[in-house]
Amino acid sequence: SDVYKRQYQLSPKVRLGAAYETKQNMDAFEWNANDGRYEMTMDAPPKLTLGVAYKPNEDLLVEMDIKHIWFSDVLDQIILTTPTGSVPLNFGWDDQTVIAIGVQKQVNPKTTLRFGYNYGKSPIGSEDVVNNFGSLAVTEQHLTLGMTRNFSKRVMGSFSYAHAFNNEVSQVTGMGVQTIELEQNIFNFQISYQR
Repeated sequence: SDVYKRQYQLSPKVRLGAAYETKQNMDAFEWNANDGRYEMTMDAPPKLTLGVAYKPNEDLLVEMDIKHIWFSDVLDQIILTTPTGSVPLNFGWDDQTVIAIGVQKQVNPKTTLRFGYNYGKSPIGSEDVVNNFGSLAVTEQHLTLGMTRNFSKRVMGSFSYAHAFNNEVSQVTGMGVQTIELEQNIFNFQISYQR
């Protein structure tokens, strides 16, 4: 894929940004089974991001972004090639618009705190649950917290926490109610050394 970026400094405190990433063409995913060879391609979607950053002083940064992801271009329907022919897999993913806000505050020369939140409606609708078992892309809200601490001139540690709020998408079928549900917590801790 290609990425095109532009930034505009509107004032000493405000900067605008825009980025467009073209579709990423992935190699085919291939595997062998007892009855022969299978193959399908799942490309990454194109994305457009617009954002504004506001830095009222050296210790505080606030950013807001809006990103549109064209999932329908790459995950609406996938063709599965089988030993007996081609089969369309109708995933039915919709395009997604994600709105995000992030705040970074330098508390003192050694400590920086971060907070973020984003929302984007699930690209998997209730009409496509059965076609997407195994996919976890139904979370709509995320909250992130982080901190970086400088222990010395060369050593720093970072901690981050991300919470994907519980969300479920259900479809009523002849077999009853089918549901995809996800809630997730991710913790990261990293030590860095600079020479």
